[in-house]
Amino acid sequence: MGILITGLAALSFFILGFFIRRGKGLMLIAGYNTMPKHERHKVDKKELSKKTGNLLFRMALALFLSGVAFHFKLNWAAEALILIMIADACVTAIRMSRGYKHNAKMSKGGLIVVIVTAVIIIIAVVLMLHDGEKDPVVSISQSQIQIEAMYGLDIKWSDIEDISLIDQPMDEIEPCMQKDNGYGGFGTLKGHFSSNSGQFMLFVNADSSPTIRISRKDKEDIYISFGNKEKTLALYQQLIENRL
Repeated sequence: MGILITGLAALSFFILGFFIRRGKGLMLIAGYNTMPKHERHKVDKKELSKKTGNLLFRMALALFLSGVAFHFKLNWAAEALILIMIADACVTAIRMSRGYKHNAKMSKGGLIVVIVTAVIIIIAVVLMLHDGEKDPVVSISQSQIQIEAMYGLDIKWSDIEDISLIDQPMDEIEPCMQKDNGYGGFGTLKGHFSSNSGQFMLFVNADSSPTIRISRKDKEDIYISFGNKEKTLALYQQLIENRL
């Protein structure tokens, strides 16, 4: 599903870039669309179309490749591609904006603010994706199970009714689930979700099987799965042994 979403998004960028590069839809470009008419005549529309179109082509390629990388569990590559895509967009936007007559006198301080803001956004996006896509760390003690991840929690053994192993991926167990308060990335789901069957918490790779289900007394069920089948089976065995 993740690669399909990024593929469609990349296709949208590519189509938009194709039309803008041909000089269509220039009013969609921030900065140009707010310029007075007499200022727009001073802008080299051919050059603006070319630069904007090429940027959209590069973004489409980076977005598609990041989806492929996430699909094959190459998170580091996907994060690097997203970082490059955002940096490319920010740098290109700054360079293009300085070419506009009414922005030519942008102060040094204003430019620094733009760059620092862009860097902060890039770092925040990369950290969120890294934290969201990596496997949860599950620690087991005599009193509880600790899940260290985005939306992680501690589960007391006394709250557990049953621990079972389901030979299906999460997207087949709950095909119509929806996100209530959680992370839904490139096949990785974490946090609070729900469906017609009720509410539950997920720490799963949605298309990987098997899936561990921890049923709790009067609380949401918890589902756990890793991209690696053997890792999921090993955790299930640990949970069963520690519960006995």
